[in-house]
Amino acid sequence: MARKCLLNRNAKILNTIDKYASERKKIKILIKQSRFSNEIKKSIMKYVVELDSLPRNGSKIRYRRRCIITGRARSMNNYDIFGMCSFKIREKANNGEILGLKKF
Repeated sequence: MARKCLLNRNAKILNTIDKYASERKKIKILIKQSRFSNEIKKSIMKYVVELDSLPRNGSKIRYRRRCIITGRARSMNNYDIFGMCSFKIREKANNGEILGLKKF
């Protein structure tokens, strides 16, 4: 089981992401639009500075997906639909607890 502080930190990050998602999206759209137009680099840098002023934990990349059973952060890439790490999926599939999933 993952330490409680890691799970709490992840929950806090998720709240921050939800709080600043609309602001980040607006600024990123402005940056992309200014790249396509013939504006000076200073105008792009103005938007980049605005983006940097937002909290770092407001970015989606800072959130770590974790297994719902063990809290393990690794081996979650290919198994998003279950919300479990590969070890727990294999264990439950071998026991027949996940319907429609055959033994690995």
